Amino acid sequence: MVEILKQVSLQFPAGWKLMKLKDIVKWVKGKKPKILSDEEKEGMLPYLTAENIRTKKFNLWTKDDRSLVKTQKNEIILIWDGSHCGECFIGIEGVLASTMVKLVVDNKILDTKYLYYFLTTQYEKLNLNIRGIAIPHLDKRIVENILIPLPPLEEQKRIVAKLDEIFSRIEKARKLREEALKEAEQIMQSALNEIFSKLKTKEKTLKWIKLGEVCKVIRGASPRPKGDPKYFGGNIPWIKISDVTKDEGKFLKKTTETLTNEGKKKSVFLKRGSLIVTNSATIGLPKILDIDGCIHDGFLAFLNLSKNLERDFLYWYFHYIRWHLDLIAPKGTQKNLNTTIAKNIKIPLLSLDEQKRTVEYLDKLQEKVILLKKHQEETQKEIEMLTSSVLNKAFRGML
Repeated sequence: MVEILKQVSLQFPAGWKLMKLKDIVKWVKGKKPKILSDEEKEGMLPYLTAENIRTKKFNLWTKDDRSLVKTQKNEIILIWDGSHCGECFIGIEGVLASTMVKLVVDNKILDTKYLYYFLTTQYEKLNLNIRGIAIPHLDKRIVENILIPLPPLEEQKRIVAKLDEIFSRIEKARKLREEALKEAEQIMQSALNEIFSKLKTKEKTLKWIKLGEVCKVIRGASPRPKGDPKYFGGNIPWIKISDVTKDEGKFLKKTTETLTNEGKKKSVFLKRGSLIVTNSATIGLPKILDIDGCIHDGFLAFLNLSKNLERDFLYWYFHYIRWHLDLIAPKGTQKNLNTTIAKNIKIPLLSLDEQKRTVEYLDKLQEKVILLKKHQEETQKEIEMLTSSVLNKAFRGML
């Protein structure tokens, strides 16, 4: 942003000037109170940490004290320490933690909201130029020397009013996008519930069988120690839970890590077309392999399916019972779905034609849902680009 301003400074409207932040703003670092309470009582103020400001969830409180650094709704808070240093907030009252500063503004020459909007454009510059390793923090010299384009005060107020109006509309668009995304996510589950819940009502007339009767259930295995070059870094795909959770599609097409031939011997190798289901951490998520590869011990595989059971029908049934699998998985250090439980899962044995019709309907619906969600993600990117464009124009005197 600074470089852009230097290039276009001569094109600013009359009355604008570039000022260093240190010449027009002072900052006061927060201070941790001696006594904190997890119970809010009358007269207490919320203790503001970077985490609870970002999540808007306040769980610590302290008594009012003159020695503490308090913020008002019309003051700007800047995160100074930690991974999110450079983020700024406004409109929050409370007692400031030592990892943040509040900005003191001379409102005779600088509108606070104008400064807030400008600082939102500086996050990347600040966050990428931090100091410290164990606990990263902002580089004071960079903060002090940020150049801010400063129009007359009345023009600042006009720009703020315009930005408030535009961002109010953008926020409404963002909320509509979020609602549309939630609705898209509910489409598949609603369809699964409609199809399979009807089968539950026919439990007495339908044939239900245990999975162990119609397929072989095995668990994956992981070479130890993790990262040992003897086992890792070859040309055999190494399938982990993170590989199947990053993509909503039905098929797993690639992995981020690989095994050597020695690593393969310590794991479970599966051929393309195998059905796997996550059995720990993320419970019950099914995937069909579109590659040969070895599976992590966080998976179960379902092999040698009976000729009376369609693999893809079983895939969709796992999607339907995910919540149930998570519920019945034994709790230890983390939940784990073992082979014994999996073998005893009962599934409805429909005719092959009925299974195929069900699969065809759900496959087509999934394709539509993925396209819909992709469209919503693209809309979000457009909103982010619009936000950036509006701010860029505002601080070049073009709004």
